[in-house]
Amino acid sequence: MKVYKLTDEKGQTYNNTQWGEGITHEIGVNSNELCSEQVIHCYRDPLIAVLANPIHARFEEYILWECEAGNIVSEDALKAGCKILTSLRRIKAPTVNKAQRIRWGILCALEVYNDDAFAAWASAWLDKSDRTAGAAERAAWVAAGAAARAAGAAARAAGAAAGAAEGTAGVAWAAEGAAGAAWAAEGAAGVAGAAIDILALANKAMEEE
Repeated sequence: MKVYKLTDEKGQTYNNTQWGEGITHEIGVNSNELCSEQVIHCYRDPLIAVLANPIHARFEEYILWECEAGNIVSEDALKAGCKILTSLRRIKAPTVNKAQRIRWGILCALEVYNDDAFAAWASAWLDKSDRTAGAAERAAWVAAGAAARAAGAAARAAGAAAGAAEGTAGVAWAAEGAAGAAWAAEGAAGVAGAAIDILALANKAMEEE
């Protein structure tokens, strides 16, 4: 199965695990929990690998590898886990700018958070009629208040998206906020017994700007 993996600029991941052309790693434990040493982490799509990096590996400089995986044993909307993975070749990583990351976070939040004030701000940001820091800050405060009132992951997704869009936010902060919005939105959808297509929203975010 073709999947993708990020490493640092030396081709290494956690615990100095070395990857390169034709290198295979395997994990023999029976449990399959993501975000643990029970699986080898990978991504089904190179765009998601790059977009999720700010809340996953957090590599400042990275290499994107095309890989061959055994069966996927666990996954969420952003990443997957397998027991055996072979890195095949380096590939060019998608280029994603700050605005595209923010748009992705907003689109994900809109899938699960239906507050009118947030939706109005999101619409204005998306159509470029109001991308001011003040408007983003107000939207973030609205979402934070909702989260405090137990609106939960959906409000956290909205707050992360708005926080990413604040005019003073640097690229790294915006990237982390957008990825956090997607992660929280996926969690909110799961609680509601629904599903959102994170990759489709990511592709949409790349097309519009």
